[in-house]
Formats: sequence, structure tokens, C-alpha cells
Amino acid sequence: KMSKSKGNFFTARDLFAKGVEPAALRLELIKTHYRSNANFTEQGLTDSARIVDRWRKFVERAKSGGAGGAGDAAARKEAAAAFADAMNEDLNVAGAIGAINKWVSSVESPGQADADLMATFDAVLGLLERQR
Repeated sequence: KMSKSKGNFFTARDLFAKGVEPAALRLELIKTHYRSNANFTEQGLTDSARIVDRWRKFVERAKSGGAGGAGDAAARKEAAAAFADAMNEDLNVAGAIGAINKWVSSVESPGQADADLMATFDAVLGLLERQR
């Protein structure tokens, strides 16, 4: 439980002033199911920042990598289905994030088709564009 007297109450403004990126905060807040209590920790925020950074690097590699291999089409299709299934399961954002992470880990040489799929995922999650 957060409280000002315990020193564990944070506003978004406080976190941004500490250098926390908005996308990392957003991911940390949305990865807990909306029907559950969130356990907000600085470690969780750090982990979310790593995930956002990993996904951005994946997209950068994909955009400079070319068309993508034909063998990756099956992985993209599986990832898209797993993402959709998770989101259709009462907005299971954590499951959708897991599907993306599993897919990103399985792709050795991402290409433009992988960047396009990540853009589709990001249209739902809203994490990869940098705030100015």
C-alpha cells in the first residue's frame, strides 16, 4: 500500500523527474490485470524499461535487416495469434507481453515484416514511440 508517510508514494511527475521514461511507466502500469491490485516497485519499473528498450532495439534491427526470412512467417503468425488470444482473454495484457517477448526471443534476424508486426502490437500497447 502506498502512502506519503511511508515514503513510497510516487506521482508520474516525480518519476519523470527521476528520469523514468513514460513508456516504462506505462508498461509497468498496464502489465497488471485491471481486476488485480498492482504491486508497483522500482525493480518492476526497471524491468519494464528494459523490455521497452529491448523491443525498440528489435525494431531498429528489423528495419535495417531487410524483408525478413520466409521461415519467420510462421513465427509471426503464431505471435499474432497468441497476442490476440491473450487480449481476448479479458484483456490479459501480461499474456500479450509474454507472447511478444517469446516471439522477439525466437527471431534471429528480424526484417521489415517483423517491424510491421511489432507496430501492430504497439498500436494496442502504445509503448515504442518516444515522448518528446
